[in-house]
Amino acid sequence: MAFVLSRRSFLLLGSASIALPLLPGCVTSANWQGTLGEVSSPLERKYLQWGPHKAASFRLDAPGTQAKAYRVWYPEDMARNPGKKYPMVVLVNGTGWHAEKYPYIFEHLASWGFIAAGNMDEWSGNGRSSSETLGFMLREANRRGSLFKGHVDPAGIGVAGHSQGGAGVFNAIGAFPNGRCYRAAFSQGPTHRALARDALKADYDVSKVAIPTAIVCMTDTAGLLHDADDGKGNRICGISDMRAMKRSIRKAHPKTPVVLFRRSDPRKGHGANLQESEPYLVAWMLFWLAGDREAGTCFFGPNPELARNPRWRDVDLR
Repeated sequence: MAFVLSRRSFLLLGSASIALPLLPGCVTSANWQGTLGEVSSPLERKYLQWGPHKAASFRLDAPGTQAKAYRVWYPEDMARNPGKKYPMVVLVNGTGWHAEKYPYIFEHLASWGFIAAGNMDEWSGNGRSSSETLGFMLREANRRGSLFKGHVDPAGIGVAGHSQGGAGVFNAIGAFPNGRCYRAAFSQGPTHRALARDALKADYDVSKVAIPTAIVCMTDTAGLLHDADDGKGNRICGISDMRAMKRSIRKAHPKTPVVLFRRSDPRKGHGANLQESEPYLVAWMLFWLAGDREAGTCFFGPNPELARNPRWRDVDLR
């Protein structure tokens, strides 16, 4: 079984008490691979497993920044391949989380050949810490003596995030000049815009997103996670929100690929999204950032895997 949400943190935000879910404990290889038995679709199963690279990591404090510190995972053999460029994914943290609370996600991406860059910001919705992280990595990619000198593919940079981080994905792209560097996005349960604006002080505008984007959420109907709009925007992300986001992106950028899907099992709550959808995060980024055609068949072509995968519903690949 994948981990499920076992507790909630009630954060006092402004004048209203809003319940925002935090993931339990730390995402490690032990609770990650427990999902494997549930996965039968071959490509989802493939990308759930460890890739061909061992992962190594790097950390640097960043005083005076919203990021606080940069934590980066990368393929261990990178140093033995001078001049080889790797795709990079910047990960945007969910509420109350930082990169060192879910290291296995970063390690897993690194095992598939990505540089996975994160930070220690636990309030990431405005996108600033992700912009700082991207800027740091771009400088390191050109700095003499840097571990990452010459290794970041400037045409292969993506951004992904969960919950508040899912909203932060849109701000990382649209609210900062270096957002134009991104080539693909994967937003996992992005916080409903009204909640992001009023509670997180992190309003976003998805019409500024002009790159291939996947939006995925769960089907839990508890608390803030229901699909029905209570008129106050008090929900994380439902199918109506996902469809509205797609319409907004497509209205501004008609040819931009936008795919939607959500987990079929209603017992899998918002907190499980980070883990449950990560195999397809790997596939999405491999296709758009590294040109992996097999990964692309998860989403596109005459018989895409997602369209026939019973673990996922409301799949919209048009």
